[in-house]
Amino acid sequence: MPSSLQVGIFFKLLFMVITRKQNVTAPKHTSETEKEINNDHVLILFNDDVNTFQHVTSSLMEICKHNNEQAFQCALIAHMKGNCEIKTGEFDFLNELKRALISKGLTAVVDKISKD
Repeated sequence: MPSSLQVGIFFKLLFMVITRKQNVTAPKHTSETEKEINNDHVLILFNDDVNTFQHVTSSLMEICKHNNEQAFQCALIAHMKGNCEIKTGEFDFLNELKRALISKGLTAVVDKISKD
């Protein structure tokens, strides 16, 4: 059962997603060591009809080290838009995160960031 804070955040983000016309992506938070590496790839989480918000949120917190609010926002954006960019970085690092997310039953891919 989501807390009242999560429900409030859900409706606030839902309103923002519905009223915003451009693509919405999750905030990208990186540590100091990640800022020093080549951020040329992105880890993308896809929506599915199987996993609960709680499972997705707890998986993102455990694997990607998101806080509760970040994880819930990513889950909500993926649910509303179909996918969410959850982290940028080097391919090898993101690929390990992707494998861990997939082992939890989530759908994720690592993609090259286009320089267009």
